[in-house]
Amino acid sequence: MLMMCVGLIVMALAYLLTARDTSGPRRWIGIALIASVAPVFFWLGAFSRQVDAGLCYTSAIQSIAAAVARTDHPQALARQIEALPLAGYETRCPEVRDAAAALSGAGAH
Repeated sequence: MLMMCVGLIVMALAYLLTARDTSGPRRWIGIALIASVAPVFFWLGAFSRQVDAGLCYTSAIQSIAAAVARTDHPQALARQIEALPLAGYETRCPEVRDAAAALSGAGAH
């Protein structure tokens, strides 16, 4: 939210500097257009962060593969893998990474 406000201020100042020769109403229309587009950029940033946060499976899969390769107890490991906190694109990566690293045999890969 802070970055959106800072970005809005920077865009408005840049617009005002470049449009200093235009009339008053045109300046205010330009500022209003910049302000109306700011929520779109905020939404795009939040969406891209959500997608990036949900695409963390590489390190988790490496930990799972290492655990599978080193296990002497496949049934117990299968129960541990089934208990991993996976929720599709809503998965919280730190939770998955921690849980996958805690699998028996996942430590060294």
